[in-house]
Amino acid sequence: MVLIPLLMTTLMQDTENEEQISIIDSPDPLTIVADTAPNSRGTAARVLRSASGAFAFLIVAFALFLFVGSGLIAQRDQVVLERTMRDQLARAVAPIGGEVRVGSPVAVLEIPALDIRQIVAEGSTPEVTKSGAGHVRATPLPGQPGNSVIMARRSTFGAPFRHIDSLVKGDTIRVVTGQGRSQYRVTDVERVPAGDPSLFATSSRAGVLSLVTSDGALTPNGYTVTNARLVTPAFQSTRHARTITATETGLVGQGGGLTALAAALLLLALIGAGTTWLFLSWRPWSAYLVAAPVIIAGIWLVSNLASGFLPSTI
Repeated sequence: MVLIPLLMTTLMQDTENEEQISIIDSPDPLTIVADTAPNSRGTAARVLRSASGAFAFLIVAFALFLFVGSGLIAQRDQVVLERTMRDQLARAVAPIGGEVRVGSPVAVLEIPALDIRQIVAEGSTPEVTKSGAGHVRATPLPGQPGNSVIMARRSTFGAPFRHIDSLVKGDTIRVVTGQGRSQYRVTDVERVPAGDPSLFATSSRAGVLSLVTSDGALTPNGYTVTNARLVTPAFQSTRHARTITATETGLVGQGGGLTALAAALLLLALIGAGTTWLFLSWRPWSAYLVAAPVIIAGIWLVSNLASGFLPSTI
């Protein structure tokens, strides 16, 4: 008899773990069973909220990397490229054509009206334009006869070509290569649709320089192209590549790298699990001081790998 009032009292209590008590009819003595279903639903909801929060955090972190952090990578790489280019020019060994290693510096580009100075690397893949402007391999080097094409990003990794559409007719563009100094005058700014073969077409006419970027900040449908005419004597033509890959056209991201990105995401998940353990086991500030640099490094790695899937002009 004493058990029944005790059971009723227990049923009326609001327990912290939200467990409900149910009575199972049985010929055996009264049995009390804990029903944990509501608590399981609460746990699932908390897991879902945590996963959603983590995903939102990664999206924000990736955006910060693209529009802020990536510029630091480009600045660092430009310093390295300029040091290499200066040394090559001083020793008269700067590449002037032929088989040039992708990523090697081939020119110094200056646009006074936009306060732009870029060391131009060979190639126009997304990986190359992370470091700055890139020379499309299937076109002549600047200063030579024909249509030389230089490509760079509009929105990320320093966005060196963000404002090239603001150049006006007559603006000066200067280029230095292993063959010497050249000067161009802007003739026009145009929009070229994606897939137009004329953009990368070479020509035997007097030198033309085309500065190319995307026509949109994040969702390009074509190119913004600033054309300039060579006003100094053209240098001798040299051999260059005749074809380029799809990723070098500026509107297609790289196709590989999924394995590396998956491994980096797994590493970031392990870092997250380790961080959770730290905050449960250590004092908050101690855990923060240890975990923060590791988390930042993990996010930086994942973001840098993921950015390779963006086209080389964004």
